Formats: sequence, C-alpha cells, structure tokens
Amino acid sequence: LTSLLKLMTTSKRDLALVIGGLIFGSAVMLGAPLVFGHVVDAYITTANYRGIFLYVGILFAAFVLNYFIGYSQMML
Repeated sequence: LTSLLKLMTTSKRDLALVIGGLIFGSAVMLGAPLVFGHVVDAYITTANYRGIFLYVGILFAAFVLNYFIGYSQMML
C-alpha cells in the first residue's frame, strides 16, 4: 500500500487530469437527459427551431469534448 501511495504522489498531475475528465464525462452523460427534457418542454412544443439547434449544438460539442478527454486519458 505504501508503494502505491509513493507512485501516486509522483504523478499527481496525471491523477488530477483523470479525475477531472471522469467528473466531466459523468456530468455530460447525466446532464444530457435533462437537456433533452428541457428542449422538448421549451422548444419543440413551441416549434422554436433556433433553440432546438442551439441545444443540439451544445450537446454535440460536449460529447465531442468528452470523446477527446477519454482518448487523452487512454494515452496517459
């Protein structure tokens, strides 16, 4: 156990990046249904296509960013 703690102290930066990426990925995956629900309630019922495309673009950007964060975690 002490050797594991010594290894973790030498790579604090990598550990912080992995934990931050994990939190971001979880937030994106848990927040997506909430965003979809908001879009359906606020924009689809009123046929406001500008709002629909705005939130679709935001979700797409979040998923792409999550993909690259996951890829960079694999390369660490």
